[in-house]
Amino acid sequence: MSLIAWNDALTGGTGRSGTRYRLTCERADGTGRGFWRIDADDAVICALESAEQAMLHAEALEALRCVVRGLNAHLSDEQLQSAGVVAGEMLRATNTALRAASGTAQSELMRSARSLGFLGDAIRDERARRQQEGDRSPRPLPN
Repeated sequence: MSLIAWNDALTGGTGRSGTRYRLTCERADGTGRGFWRIDADDAVICALESAEQAMLHAEALEALRCVVRGLNAHLSDEQLQSAGVVAGEMLRATNTALRAASGTAQSELMRSARSLGFLGDAIRDERARRQQEGDRSPRPLPN
């Protein structure tokens, strides 16, 4: 089950959280290769090498938004795993930036690192709960 309702061209969609996603193909200058940019609510989030990677990454970002809203039990194991991978990538990037930051930027990055840690913990806790209870099927998402 997709967490984002994509349009027919698969270039835009709305997530269960209400977030509007857009995928845009950008051509790189001189190399002939392009990349796919992900925008969420008109903010550029990241860019990936293929449309498929961008769609999967957008779905993982939406899964993270569902975790933030306490909907862990409603996500599939695959969605939880994808959310965990993206949260881990974000935490590693935050920690890298933290080493080079100072002052106010460092405080903001520390808050982000703590929040990403809490997200990772929530995902691990839900996966452990399912393993312990032998429960592999997610509950339906509320409308």
